[in-house]
Amino acid sequence: MSLRSYRLDPQIGIGDLKRYLCEHIPCKQGRAYSFKRCYLDSHDWRLLKQKYYLKADILDEGVHLRLKSFIDNQLVSQSLTAVLPRKSSDLRGCHMGKLISPILSSCSLVQQVQLKVTSHPMFIKDKEHKIIAQLNLEIERMEHSHRKPPFRILWYQAYKGYESFNQKIQQDLEQQAPLTHFEQSLFQQLMAETDL
Repeated sequence: MSLRSYRLDPQIGIGDLKRYLCEHIPCKQGRAYSFKRCYLDSHDWRLLKQKYYLKADILDEGVHLRLKSFIDNQLVSQSLTAVLPRKSSDLRGCHMGKLISPILSSCSLVQQVQLKVTSHPMFIKDKEHKIIAQLNLEIERMEHSHRKPPFRILWYQAYKGYESFNQKIQQDLEQQAPLTHFEQSLFQQLMAETDL
């Protein structure tokens, strides 16, 4: 599955964008939900110094961890855990733990950045009602921050096997919708816009 991200025009309302997408793309809205997202690192940013960042989404079913490259935003490793890890040893036995243990050594993981996220999922189905792609509109606000407007990102996740259809959707999103494609991760934006 490929993942592509778009920045929203701050002048466009969330409701307006969702209506636009549902009118122009055969998608069905899912139920919106909120969760906490944080970026984990040692107190002295050891992961970042090695060009990695560790994103943790705290969901009802557990903590979804994603280790990504700071340079190209590519996924390096991911894992689902029951609780937020406090040390790399909490990830013992999984690929991610093997990658970050030598970097962190005995240092604890701390929540360097904390966000409140509201997610608005939309599912794209084919004529047989199979889900073939997903749109996910995320509104992200830094905790203890008065930044306005919040970060607003639309993720488009294309499923394998529907290349021609996904190409058309991607073209519609980039040429007609009030969106701007960008490769930069939210974490890179946070680092650029704050004094982290």
